[in-house]
Amino acid sequence: MGMQFETFEEILEFAIGQERAAQVFYAHLADEASDPEKSRYYRELVDQEQGHEQKLTELKDSQLNMPTPDLEDLRKCGYLDSMPLAPEMEWKQVLKYLIKKEKSAKMLYTVLANSTAKQELSELFQYLAEQECDHADYFQKEYNACLNAE
Repeated sequence: MGMQFETFEEILEFAIGQERAAQVFYAHLADEASDPEKSRYYRELVDQEQGHEQKLTELKDSQLNMPTPDLEDLRKCGYLDSMPLAPEMEWKQVLKYLIKKEKSAKMLYTVLANSTAKQELSELFQYLAEQECDHADYFQKEYNACLNAE
């Protein structure tokens, strides 16, 4: 159930909201984690997602004239689905969701990187895409560990 976006600014606002939702969720995971190593990792994710939010906010405030990315691509990858994560979800389901969300965030940043001619912006979006990819890989490993433990 994707949302309808008319402008690039609306997409940025949505992305900022998603980064904030991710921060809240990862902070919750950090508080709940019994393993200090995992708790530390989730706190790092909170910091990274805060950095993403800040970069997106700066971008929104700079009034850049960027073309609107291909919304169909963003719909297909699931990025435009919001983050309806209930804390009481089963951990395996949470992991599946997080893998999908991080991969779709990577897709958003890749689409944005490819939609700008400005080298500096393109590099920023590529960097954000790589971070989201790292997050997805981490959650994929966690998910595989869950499957192997069954």
